Amino acid sequence: PTKSQLPPRARSSHDEELVQGLLLRIEQLTQETAGLQQEKACLQQEKAVLKQEKVCLQQEKVVLQQDKADLQQDKTSLQQENSTLQQERSNLQGEKEAGEQRMNQEIESLREHMEERKLEFDHLEEENEALQQNASQLEALLADAETTITMGIHTSQAQKNDEVLRIPSRRLYLTDKKLGGGSYGEVRIAYWRGCPVAVKMLYEVLASVQ
Repeated sequence: PTKSQLPPRARSSHDEELVQGLLLRIEQLTQETAGLQQEKACLQQEKAVLKQEKVCLQQEKVVLQQDKADLQQDKTSLQQENSTLQQERSNLQGEKEAGEQRMNQEIESLREHMEERKLEFDHLEEENEALQQNASQLEALLADAETTITMGIHTSQAQKNDEVLRIPSRRLYLTDKKLGGGSYGEVRIAYWRGCPVAVKMLYEVLASVQ
């Protein structure tokens, strides 16, 4: 039955049901609207966050591009440094080879010099041995001369007259072997009657003899 066909009480009850239904629907729509508005606010907040993240990403992109440019520049610099180091390494290798060659030459020169010094040392040792032999001979002659002088002194002391034994220079065989010297003259080895004797000669006498 239509609304006009219903009795007045029934129509009033039906209207109330409609009103309650409408109120319930309005309340539902209000809640849905509040929910949608809340979702809209959340979406707007998310949109703002996304915009902020977009700005941050753009800034990071700029920073990354700058870093990329810096890395490219560093790469170029490293390549140049590597080339320079390679050149320096090549130069150092050449200097090393030249230094080794000079060192080998110096070692060879030192070896030759050492061999020469060794030969000189051997020669000096031979001369030293010869000098030692001459010194031994001179010491033996000096000992003989001292013995002869001592015997002559004892003989002259045993003489009753204290006359000094004078030996003419022509009876002496004077050698060039010198035993010593002082400020007035020098002592040489001579032979008298086959015996070695020490003769002291003044420089004035030597000058006159020469």
